[in-house]
Amino acid sequence: MEQLMGPGVVINVKAKVASNIDYRVTDLDLMAWEENHGPIPSGAIVLMNSGWGSRYPDFVRVYNSSTYREDLLSLHFSGFHESAAQWLVNKRDVHTLGVDTPSGDYGQSGLFPVHRIVMKEGILIIENVANMDKPPDSGSFVYVHMIKFKGRIVRLRRCTPPLKTKETEQTVHQLRSLVCRLLAV
Repeated sequence: MEQLMGPGVVINVKAKVASNIDYRVTDLDLMAWEENHGPIPSGAIVLMNSGWGSRYPDFVRVYNSSTYREDLLSLHFSGFHESAAQWLVNKRDVHTLGVDTPSGDYGQSGLFPVHRIVMKEGILIIENVANMDKPPDSGSFVYVHMIKFKGRIVRLRRCTPPLKTKETEQTVHQLRSLVCRLLAV
């Protein structure tokens, strides 16, 4: 359950995606984020903001393909690059990756290397994350809620404001521990 909450890290690649629809977040993007905000915190939920949210609920725009139902090779959207996934696995202790697109791997991926790299290490991937323009790039706390509807899992997320004081940080930690204990019952 602890993987479903953690410090939010938003990697904003909207400008790069605007010029390359198949852009993939690389290890260099992660290092650039760290130059601006400090090291990615332990237990972080690393979220890609590609600006894709404006395309929902029009699935032709979401998949960037009018033949998305019949032709999986026609899909075009951004995701994480395997170099970023491997860098996070090797150098940081993250709980979850999240994207505002349909997959953690970009649309043209056939072998899903990002899924294979991170899931082998127990790192979750959440997809179709909404409202990515709301949380700040650094300083939020993310809660991922899993709700089952008629045999399907729907992923929702909520961000709290940045932690301002040591007291607030301790309160959030206590709440987090309580939630984990309650969910374990």
